[in-house]
Amino acid sequence: MAIYHFSLKVVKAHADLKFDYIARQGKYSNGRKAEELVTSWSGNLPSWASSARQFWKTIETHEKPGQSRGRTIELALPNELTNEQQLLYTKKWCDDNLKDHAYSAAIHQKNNNPHVHIFFCERKIDRNKPEPDAEHYCKQRSGYSKDRMITGSNRKAWLIDKRKSWEIATNKALELAGQNARVDSRSLKDQGSNRLPQIKVGYKDYIKLNRTGMKGTRYERNERIKQYNQLLDLSDGYLKECQKLDAEFEETAQQLETEKTLLKLEQIDRAARHDDESVGADLNQSSNGMAVPKMVDNNTADQLKEERTMQIENDDNNKITRISWGINIRTRPRCVFLQFADGKEKVFTYSNYEQLLSQYTKEIQHYYEQHPEIPFEKRVTSNSLQKEMGKFQQKSIGRQR
Repeated sequence: MAIYHFSLKVVKAHADLKFDYIARQGKYSNGRKAEELVTSWSGNLPSWASSARQFWKTIETHEKPGQSRGRTIELALPNELTNEQQLLYTKKWCDDNLKDHAYSAAIHQKNNNPHVHIFFCERKIDRNKPEPDAEHYCKQRSGYSKDRMITGSNRKAWLIDKRKSWEIATNKALELAGQNARVDSRSLKDQGSNRLPQIKVGYKDYIKLNRTGMKGTRYERNERIKQYNQLLDLSDGYLKECQKLDAEFEETAQQLETEKTLLKLEQIDRAARHDDESVGADLNQSSNGMAVPKMVDNNTADQLKEERTMQIENDDNNKITRISWGINIRTRPRCVFLQFADGKEKVFTYSNYEQLLSQYTKEIQHYYEQHPEIPFEKRVTSNSLQKEMGKFQQKSIGRQR
């Protein structure tokens, strides 16, 4: 899997030997170390430098004692990319981020762990002045001065910016290669992850393990961290799968509820289109004291001869005596009839069930605004009307069958 690694170190001495180690030259040109080298290259070298090694030898010679010779960056490369892809995007990153600095770089492949070493000079190339010769290259005034963004008080911000830029470059290369893996420059804590960071197991620890078979304390601790992270990844996978199933179940439940509601409205609307002469029931009172519908005979609703009627119990606090809805036997429109205790009446027609509830709500709300003395628990709401109408229409459908 792709991992993120970005480390920066200061080279305080022996710049030429540091270059030899990175490029596998000199005493590192033979043996096992040399076999790890995949490729090496340099950029932005001055014209007087015939080779990268000559340049770093000059830096080592002319930098003042105690002054740093340069800095090295070590970057992990994703195994998901080929050598050519790794080289291509690494070179582009160097061109974009080290365009004002001379540098040398090399890609190593060690134990299936591809990585790149970049050794760059801290002195910033000033393209507005003539190029200094080898003797004056490291002079602060006559040559190139050190980049204060790297060596000054803003060096932490510079480092964070370069870490982020490497993350972006790596993820873009993975995307272009059609790989799903991604890296993140943030720490596990900043990512909000419960994973534990692995500790570094040194070369001596592995030598001891290979020679004696004994596992040191750091090695054993690192193996336990790996096992913990693997179990954590497994549990996270199960959790994501459960969340996915829960979302699918919730979506299915909502679809079923919507279909159920539409079916109920369709049944109510269908029932409202048919005459029903067997309407009759006794007045019922709900347990919470709210007036409930009462189905009455058509003879008691001769104003409309309606198919459906809700009779509201006439008490001291309820000013509405009857709510009727249905089909006018004479003219056949679907209509609603409101009769108030003061003798006023209200009749309006509707084209569908939703319009009925909308008009009913407006009329009743307006009426209760004019009569604020009616307690809330005694009021007839659109929800109660919808519920009781649904029950009534279901009974009507049953009788029609």
